[in-house]
Amino acid sequence: MYSMIVLSRDRRRRAFLLLAVTSIAFSCAQGPASSYLDRYDEGVSAWQSERYPEAKGIFQQLLSDYPHGHLNDTVKLRLAACDYSLGNFEEARGVYKEFIDSLGEHRLRALESLGNLEMLAGNYAVAAEHLRNAAQMAKKEEHRRRIEYRLALSLQKDGEFAEARKIFERLRQSDPDSKISRESTHRLSKPDFFTVQVGAYGKRQNAEAQRQQLKRGGFAARVEPLVTDSSTFYRVWIGRFTTRRHALREQRRIREANLLPKDAKVMVVP
Repeated sequence: MYSMIVLSRDRRRRAFLLLAVTSIAFSCAQGPASSYLDRYDEGVSAWQSERYPEAKGIFQQLLSDYPHGHLNDTVKLRLAACDYSLGNFEEARGVYKEFIDSLGEHRLRALESLGNLEMLAGNYAVAAEHLRNAAQMAKKEEHRRRIEYRLALSLQKDGEFAEARKIFERLRQSDPDSKISRESTHRLSKPDFFTVQVGAYGKRQNAEAQRQQLKRGGFAARVEPLVTDSSTFYRVWIGRFTTRRHALREQRRIREANLLPKDAKVMVVP
């Protein structure tokens, strides 16, 4: 009987030691992973709160401390998003290009982000190429519609008016109550050529007054009404160009003439 009690106690002692060792080992294994995920969440939270320098620092430190972290591809894309938001286009572009030949969600995110970046940089043809590929990959309808809107916008700004108008028209009809539908309707009001807009007024006489002022300065301006559901605006346009480059040249010439206030919005349309 005594030997059985001793044996039972010995078994309980060994079981307790085994449980303790297992718990310590599990804690050691989970510690770094938990810290990795916590820091990742902190970075995401900072990025979502538009604290981009802080988020960038967190993501950079994660890649340094955990070179084989299971979320490192996502961390790299988050880091690129920080650089994009901070205006560091070359750094962001380099990271996105690393994922162009990858598969699945990372490639889709890289293509879409590259398209948005190139649009912001004024490289509209390159943007359209990336966004077209991204739209073909997108599985969710709402996501695909958002990408297609950006695609149509880049095409319109690149002078591919017919293709852009076709996409905008489809988006306008697909979900009439959506924001994308309303924005597509607005883009359809833009001309199928490039021009320079120097003003937009709620009263026609104000637009006519600016047109006369520009005429005296040697610019052949015209007033173009825009009728919406709730009101009418009168836009003052100068020129009709087949390329954005020529419109930008005219925009510069108008600004250099000093006929308008320094804070006047002189912009190329579309």
